[in-house]
Amino acid sequence: MLGFFLLTPPLLPPPASANDESDARQILKNVANTYQKLQTYEFRATIEDIHGSNVVKRQVVFSGARSRKFRIEEQTSNGQLSASDGQNLCIVNRESNEYQKSSLSAATRTPISDLEEIDQQVKKAVIAREDLYAVDGKSVPVYVVMLSRDSWPEGTPSGVYMASYRIDEESFKVYGVNYYTQDGSHHLLLHFQVESAHFR
Repeated sequence: MLGFFLLTPPLLPPPASANDESDARQILKNVANTYQKLQTYEFRATIEDIHGSNVVKRQVVFSGARSRKFRIEEQTSNGQLSASDGQNLCIVNRESNEYQKSSLSAATRTPISDLEEIDQQVKKAVIAREDLYAVDGKSVPVYVVMLSRDSWPEGTPSGVYMASYRIDEESFKVYGVNYYTQDGSHHLLLHFQVESAHFR
């Protein structure tokens, strides 16, 4: 799913009128409200970490429920597994057979924390276009919202200066995220694509 990305410096959100930016920020608020109200969720995603011509692809299943119970599992025999029972977080590295257990803190992030706070610390936002996106074998109308931030959430790839989100126009679920970073003269891209999703 890479053929439609063209990276040319500088890659920044296009100019927007006051109304355009207001509309984009309202969409982000709707997304945050949607994820804050979720009781359970499960989604399968493909994550592509792109450094020039080098692409590392992972398939990951995220699931969770209130309050702060979640599971993140890489879909390989040696992939990492993280699971929280709402009080403790267990991380299993299947490749090295290492196991870690720690208590959850107020700062512990869940798989949907970034989306619950997507409207926070936004420096600039714009609706780049409307598009169709394939989810569960169906084409879904989405907004493509590009944004920059005053500060980025913990766990965001180092050096990110911009992100774009594919947001369902009706449900305000997020089906795709691209993070853009710049290291010297090289543009790097992290592509996060939801292939199937179930929310309540």
